[in-house]
Amino acid sequence: MPTPDDIRMIAPGLEKSAQGAIADLWTHPGLSPRDRSIVTLAALIARGQTIEMPYQVGLALDNGVKPREISEIITHLAFYSGWGNALSAIPAAKEVFARRNVGADQLAPASGPQLPLDAAAEAQRVVDAVKYPPAGKRGFGIRGILTDFQAMTPPQAMAKIDAESIVIVQVESGAAIDELPYTVRIPGIDAIMVGPNDLSISLGLAGEFGNPKFQDALERIAKACAGSPVAAGIHLGDEKRLLECKAMGYRLLNFSSDMAMLTRQLKDSLKTLRGAPSTGGDGPKAVY
Repeated sequence: MPTPDDIRMIAPGLEKSAQGAIADLWTHPGLSPRDRSIVTLAALIARGQTIEMPYQVGLALDNGVKPREISEIITHLAFYSGWGNALSAIPAAKEVFARRNVGADQLAPASGPQLPLDAAAEAQRVVDAVKYPPAGKRGFGIRGILTDFQAMTPPQAMAKIDAESIVIVQVESGAAIDELPYTVRIPGIDAIMVGPNDLSISLGLAGEFGNPKFQDALERIAKACAGSPVAAGIHLGDEKRLLECKAMGYRLLNFSSDMAMLTRQLKDSLKTLRGAPSTGGDGPKAVY
């Protein structure tokens, strides 16, 4: 940044303003020096005016603005004034931070602690999106495909669509299992669906479907649903494990997938055509 002498040599009037009106502005009681530094620094970043940034970053620190606050101002303005403008502030701040021995421990973290997820509240949002009032908050927009192209009044259409819609929420974490006793009480939820891979991963047991800890989680899910109208569901590609879940009380059994079943049958048929013994349907099983 030019010194007062540099400015005086080129633009004496500008130097006079810098020492007079601008200096006086910083003493007005309407804003504290700290707040004025935040406003000034934000304006410089937003306008991409880098020449004065090192001085203003240093002045902001002198006026009580914390390094983590300067870091957050730069990050915040990236979304409101442009990525390039925010990046232009990095060299200026880096220079001042280095000169003043500002370490990483004094900066804002890349991400803060996340708020806990309220699974029951999220499940209620699903119902609200699918069902019409009073059961939910779905907006009305009648379409022939929703009414089998029958002429209906709005109340008739709403009743039909509500009756024919199914709300299924996924359970893929230990936290979701803990919330399940509350989730299944929400009117409008028809079933829950266990994603075994994600559930096992969240429990630290990736793919270990036979692990006692994973089996215990499945039992807890079945018990939570047993005393409610909500059906416990699971998606597996192993007939034996799917039958074990059925014995636990699971009623929505999603077996394999079209591609997995076609692949199994094609592999079996190719073995037969090549003269190898047929697996008789007991060949390799896919998870999905």
